[in-house]
Amino acid sequence: MAKSKKKETDVSVVLGEIDVALKRQNSILFIFVHGFVRGMGTALGAAALVALVTSLTIHFAQSPQAAVFLDSFTTLITAD
Repeated sequence: MAKSKKKETDVSVVLGEIDVALKRQNSILFIFVHGFVRGMGTALGAAALVALVTSLTIHFAQSPQAAVFLDSFTTLITAD
């Protein structure tokens, strides 16, 4: 009997911990902060990606091999 009472106590403790965790997870402040951080990460990631592509494009356009590559590429595309 003592063993089943201990299991009931353990289960109630675990259920209490789960209840506290769910209340914290579903709070308005947690949802707001989670959305804000996710949105900022998306915006910063997109800005970094645009900066990287722009930088690579500028460096590629300034290289002497770019003209040769573009000429051969346009010839390949327009060839009948």
